[in-house]
Amino acid sequence: MAHLRHLAIRCRDMERSRSFYEQAIGWRFVDYRSSRQGLDLTDGVNNLPVAFTALHNTIADPTGGTTFTPSVGVAATNLDATTGQLHVYVGGTVTAAANQVAGSYSAQVELTAAYTGN
Repeated sequence: MAHLRHLAIRCRDMERSRSFYEQAIGWRFVDYRSSRQGLDLTDGVNNLPVAFTALHNTIADPTGGTTFTPSVGVAATNLDATTGQLHVYVGGTVTAAANQVAGSYSAQVELTAAYTGN
């Protein structure tokens, strides 16, 4: 029998969505993400939580810069005055359970940027 491996849903009301998936589909609540901007539900077989980190910097240096929560974003920031660049780095840490099903897992990360002028 095939199992759903991963499902990411954007919603306006996280608790209402949680309640729906628990009651309608029978998924079980695992925990909130560390940022409290997301939560994990499981079917009892598969759960592969990912904690994301991010920073932005006006130079191409992933070891420095200003950190931010990816799900919240950056309200406003300035581009480099000389180059007009802003570098964004997003990383993630996967915490697999001891009984995680082996396989190839993939997901998409979406970055939306809006330039409003200097």
